[in-house]
Amino acid sequence: MRNFLYKFISACIALTSIPVWASPIKDDEFIQLMSSAAKLKDDGEIEFRVTAWIYEKESRPGAQAALALWMKLDLDSLTSEEKKRFEDRTQLFRIDSERNKKISLVLLGQQITLSKTDPWGLTDKKIILKPSSTTHGEKIQYHAVLPDSDKREFSGDLVLVSEKGLSIISDIDDTIKDSYVLDKQLLVRNTFVNPLHSVAGMSDLYQAYAASNQHLAFHYVSSSPLQLYPLLTEFLQQEKFPAGSLHLRPIKLLDELFKEGSSSQRHKHKQIRDLLKQFPKRQFILMGDSGEADPEIYAAVAKDYPERIRQIYIRDVTNETAEALRYQNTFKSIPKDKWRIFMEPKELQNSL
Repeated sequence: MRNFLYKFISACIALTSIPVWASPIKDDEFIQLMSSAAKLKDDGEIEFRVTAWIYEKESRPGAQAALALWMKLDLDSLTSEEKKRFEDRTQLFRIDSERNKKISLVLLGQQITLSKTDPWGLTDKKIILKPSSTTHGEKIQYHAVLPDSDKREFSGDLVLVSEKGLSIISDIDDTIKDSYVLDKQLLVRNTFVNPLHSVAGMSDLYQAYAASNQHLAFHYVSSSPLQLYPLLTEFLQQEKFPAGSLHLRPIKLLDELFKEGSSSQRHKHKQIRDLLKQFPKRQFILMGDSGEADPEIYAAVAKDYPERIRQIYIRDVTNETAEALRYQNTFKSIPKDKWRIFMEPKELQNSL
């Protein structure tokens, strides 16, 4: 039965449209534009990559119930408010990703055409522009070009990041958001059913960091699936975390949804490395937690970029002190003053 559910819901996630030629957006299709970091070069140019996901919402009979069953979640036990949250938050797991779609964007008065979408509805493009005036930390909004008859608006944000300065690469689950990843059933509820809550004190800490350094930038890198992009964007805004780029993991099979294995670790490792390559003149702080593989991933990055990683901070959610064998082995080649285990954000108040 579980194998059938897996195949059924994976089909809902992976189903794509048939045409092989490029076609414009239809009025029943949607565009998700991602917030990204744009490098503000010393000569005034900005360099960035835009990513778009095009999909059509689906309401296949039984898909929502099957998804809940696969998650071992009893829909009948939920309140009406909880059911509404579950329906809203799982909508992007019940879609048709639209392949061979071609869209244009308007950014800083210029129209840019992206390549056609891949089988998973995704397209991206590296862009270099020279605006008249820009400053570090400025947000620039861009939007998709739609037919005159389509009055909807799909927009994304660029956060301008100066070539030199300090960046914080932050995990999300159990680093700044209470998720309880180690308890898979509680993780399901906290992701799809319960109200979202930030880790107490982390928003205040990040705001204090931002206020103390005018060239500080934030990059939120998570193994959470791309389907949670709108939810996590809303979470960061509501909890008043500083604006920054958001990097999530595209998943193509349902089995990857709550899987913390080689795939999710490779994603996070690659995203961090890509940011270091995009901003070769910046220093970085890596902020994570002990629930999954953040210590191991961050240590590997620090070994490869010892002059670029200023500090590693790991929030303890596994009741392990810095003397634990795990940390001693993981950080054995990292200077002791470059990594720290903490429980409360107030421990890091003067650490920037």
